[in-house]
Amino acid sequence: MQNKVLWPSVLQPDTFAHLSSRVQNANLILLEGIQQIQDPAIKSLVTKMWNPVRNSECQWLLQGNIAAQKNAPAFCERLAMRADYDHWWGSPAAAATSHHCYPGGWLLHNATNFYSLQMLIQTAREVRRMQINTDAMFAGMLLHDCFKPRLLLWQNGELMKDPVGSNHHVAALAEAFLQGAPVEVLIMLAGIHIGWWQNAEAVANFLDQAAQLIDRPELARLKSTFLRVDFLPETWMMRQGEVAWYNATKTAIQEVKPRLREVVEKLVSPENCRSAEWWVLMHCDEIDLLRNIAEGTFEETVEKVLLIAN
Repeated sequence: MQNKVLWPSVLQPDTFAHLSSRVQNANLILLEGIQQIQDPAIKSLVTKMWNPVRNSECQWLLQGNIAAQKNAPAFCERLAMRADYDHWWGSPAAAATSHHCYPGGWLLHNATNFYSLQMLIQTAREVRRMQINTDAMFAGMLLHDCFKPRLLLWQNGELMKDPVGSNHHVAALAEAFLQGAPVEVLIMLAGIHIGWWQNAEAVANFLDQAAQLIDRPELARLKSTFLRVDFLPETWMMRQGEVAWYNATKTAIQEVKPRLREVVEKLVSPENCRSAEWWVLMHCDEIDLLRNIAEGTFEETVEKVLLIAN
């Protein structure tokens, strides 16, 4: 298999992702997830905020917001940039130093989070016999990373650096507010990355930042509309669903990547190393690959996966 050409060098990130059964399954989980939302208005909200990810001709309201254009011009310019691939399929979930940093990673990350949240809800209802409201939770989970595909862009196979002033979490909050999201959704969305129970002050700061971005101070006063919002079980479950696999996934992929590059360089021609790495990461879970390293079967596993491509 030495120096064997695996794929044409022009193959795009979204094309790779379409060839992965893991990514295909993640796509189905997300599309089925939105159908579980019962409230038509909340389902419509998710659809509208997903549209710019699924269709580059669509724009978020944030892009036309005068305050946002003034306060974060580089951020708004990045959102308007065109990519030559399908954002929905080809986007990573994070920068190269973090988790799911390969094509299809955005779908895998979001599907993992959504499914984890579903399992928490099932536990709460079936084991603990709790009354749980799910629509706002589902919407918050499906929307929390919706800006990433238009910020984390591939350029010649490399990820572009984040633009100045970029904060996808704050942007999602601001956009949801502009779209008329109900308070329940905004509360869930605000707390997903840190958690109301964990650090209510830091979550409130996200609301402040979103309010400042679009010059809508009323957004910053949301916490006062809920009595002890940091004690709502739904807000705790939202955070747990988002963070459940995060640390293990990030640790695993960052430990796997150097070893993966060493093995790939032995097996394929230099111009195909990056695409070979993408192929392996889209077809094998990074935590499983870390186990392969520990068991001494990593190189064998990588070679078998690359042979599938032929």
